[in-house]
Amino acid sequence: TASGLLLRSFEKMRAVNLGFEPDHMLAAVYDLPERQYRTQSAIDAFDEELLGSLRELPGVEAVGITSVLPATGNYWGIAFTIEGYVPPKGAGLNMAAMSPVRGDPFEALGIRLLRGRAFTESDKAGSQLVAIVNRKMTERYWPGQDPIGKRLRRGMPETATPWMTVVGEVDDVKLGSPDEGTMPQVY
Repeated sequence: TASGLLLRSFEKMRAVNLGFEPDHMLAAVYDLPERQYRTQSAIDAFDEELLGSLRELPGVEAVGITSVLPATGNYWGIAFTIEGYVPPKGAGLNMAAMSPVRGDPFEALGIRLLRGRAFTESDKAGSQLVAIVNRKMTERYWPGQDPIGKRLRRGMPETATPWMTVVGEVDDVKLGSPDEGTMPQVY
């Protein structure tokens, strides 16, 4: 009986939509030596060279870099402010999982773009800050609206961080266990 229940639970977990395609994907972790990579420009140069090298490998269709790999439970929430949004009384902080990305992580992970666009080569240091949000974020903070063109920023309303403009919306992704709910996410 216990074995049967275990197998049934296992099959139910396998049937959960994770929001990404784990098949035929390779993930790796790397840390750069701080002594050699002290500046963001040095880190960016390394990442760009890595992305370019990986794209040239036979059979590689898409490459992306993120510090928040789905279904690992390794994510952190940040407080953020949405331009023009007035939270309900007693709602607390607006929180979302922040996922810094480079390259094309949505295509690499099989995460569906629902509207707008993915990041492009023009989305780099010195250009307008842009963000892509998930469906849960759109439903919670812009119900019944198109999130494209909306603006948000990290921190509290009184925090003087720069605004990011939403350029795309992607499907929800399970960040932790398949049986956990999804949460608002900003890329």
